[in-house]
Amino acid sequence: MKNFRLNRRLFLQQTASLLAVATLPRIASANAAEALKTSELVYLSPLRSDSSLSRCRGEVWFVQDGKDVMVVTRSVAWRAKAIQEGLDEAMLWVGEVGVWTRSNGRYKSLPSVKVRGRIESDPDAWESVLKLYKEKYQMSWTFWRRRFENGLADGSRTMLRYQIIET
Repeated sequence: MKNFRLNRRLFLQQTASLLAVATLPRIASANAAEALKTSELVYLSPLRSDSSLSRCRGEVWFVQDGKDVMVVTRSVAWRAKAIQEGLDEAMLWVGEVGVWTRSNGRYKSLPSVKVRGRIESDPDAWESVLKLYKEKYQMSWTFWRRRFENGLADGSRTMLRYQIIET
């Protein structure tokens, strides 16, 4: 038997598969602002300096802080590195179509929005955003809370704040 390793993607896939099927048509037909209110995931791709899509893409957990989209990620992840390197614009697709590499591009049919990202370094913002994560991802937050909190504290995780610039 292969080693079993629980991760956010597997947990979310297993617990939300029925919900995803039931809500996908509603999310896909809504605009991005409305879809952000109900979606569990966003698909994210930094934009290159010529505004083309990066080859780096992925689906991530997020919360909204006002109108901003907040993401906590490993500090060595491409989404954090892109912002550190000045590539602060990105595209977000809102909804759930499974792992992006196996979606045959279906994520591109989801509501989308262009965003500008920055690293959020204010510990007060971290605290309020982590409370939003706790509310949104109640079932799995017990498992992930310490990783997010400790990671932000020790620098192994980075909080990214994305401001919507174009729908």
